[in-house]
Amino acid sequence: QQLKYVETQSLMLIFVAIGLSIEYAFVIPYRLGLLSWTLPGGIQSLSGFSKIAIILLFLLVHHGFRRYQWLLYGLISEELVTALMTFSKQAVIEVLIAIGLGWYLGRSNLRAMIVGGVAVVLLYTFVLTPFVSFGRIVFSAVGVGTVTEATEVVGEYGRVEKEALADLSPGVQGWWTRLSYANAQAFAIDAYDQGARGESVELVLYAFVPRLFFPDKPLMTPGQEFTIAVMGDDMGGTNTAPGIFAEAYWNGGWILVVVVCLYV
Repeated sequence: QQLKYVETQSLMLIFVAIGLSIEYAFVIPYRLGLLSWTLPGGIQSLSGFSKIAIILLFLLVHHGFRRYQWLLYGLISEELVTALMTFSKQAVIEVLIAIGLGWYLGRSNLRAMIVGGVAVVLLYTFVLTPFVSFGRIVFSAVGVGTVTEATEVVGEYGRVEKEALADLSPGVQGWWTRLSYANAQAFAIDAYDQGARGESVELVLYAFVPRLFFPDKPLMTPGQEFTIAVMGDDMGGTNTAPGIFAEAYWNGGWILVVVVCLYV
């Protein structure tokens, strides 16, 4: 049993080293637009090792490796601050999920896991979504480059509160856009019916070709292109989509909808 946790300890340290190195050397500069080349998705995925390290740290601390408490607290703080600096809701949620899984793995408390899941949903809806939207509109769509700037964003948001976001985006209910994609779906369906067929499904031809061997490989996330098609502008780097079924119709009508349904 002790040997198992010694191996877990070694694995955790490897994950911390790889995850943080990739995150700070490549992923964050790429998200902030500081790299002149497209970062391969495989390399971006390696930054997720730091989240796995959080899970392993919870397990180790719970089984007596108390010396790792400060590493756990520091890693959680670093990951949350970094996620907020890039104005990425997904990145924040990934950290919170890692915390929840680590807590459950150490204590196996299903009730706490359920309560934590509900708390994450409420945090996402009422705190994270309006804050990230405020930061993207007022400061930058890709995030801020320093902790000082991130602190300024938090301070400014706390000062002007949600009313300012309502003034910046009049008539927009951000929480509702995450529940209903009828507007994007309607555009995609109408575009195909009018002869403006989508081409996003063609990306599957490149999906299994590593970018390291094909530097000019198209971006596999066509969300910005869809935003441009709808709005005529990328809206500061905004990614939108109509969902898989409407996108299938946009690319190939009912025949492709049936094919996609069978695949899914």
